[in-house]
Amino acid sequence: MAHSKNFKDLTGLKMHRLTFLEYVGKNEQRNSRWRVRCECGTEFIVTASAVKFGKTYSCGCLRIENNKKRHKH
Repeated sequence: MAHSKNFKDLTGLKMHRLTFLEYVGKNEQRNSRWRVRCECGTEFIVTASAVKFGKTYSCGCLRIENNKKRHKH
């Protein structure tokens, strides 16, 4: 797949609980979309900007873990 000169290959990079696996293209807003793997093993597609700017830290497992910790007696 041809990339622009500004393309940054994030393959293998780990941010938060996510590891970037594969570039899958751009969305309608021209944001780079990546297949990522969460530490729990779940794979999903996310924009690189959502991860970089802290909107997405995991597949959702982190929220579940934090909720369980908050509700422990």
